[in-house]
Amino acid sequence: MIETIEEYLTDTFKNNRNRLAHIQRVKKMALELNDVYKVPEAKVIVASLLHDATKNLNYQENLDLASKMYSKELLDEIPESCLHAFSASALATRSFHIEDQDTLNAIAYHCTGRKQMSPLEMLVFISDYIEEERDFVS
Repeated sequence: MIETIEEYLTDTFKNNRNRLAHIQRVKKMALELNDVYKVPEAKVIVASLLHDATKNLNYQENLDLASKMYSKELLDEIPESCLHAFSASALATRSFHIEDQDTLNAIAYHCTGRKQMSPLEMLVFISDYIEEERDFVS
């Protein structure tokens, strides 16, 4: 599955090498931090690879995809800049048949965080925030 996800991302971001590089750096950071968190490595890789998988979609496309999995009430509370996290979680289920709720939550909440995050959720959240070239612009 990991190889399929990487192929999908390479194709999806062929015109946005910066985004693809960011995703790879998040994966690298998450694997480094996992020495502390001790989460199954496959879950770390899948969640970190898919965390920004829908970042190239526009607002309506993100909303439409996220709405297939999340309630309108929840999505109404999500900042527009973080909607991609919820659509990426929906993409993980629909396109890659990921059913593990911890992995889906790590993708969905990597931008906003939430109370009582699991170790995997914290790992992806922190890795996205501190990856070595993070600039908060792209």
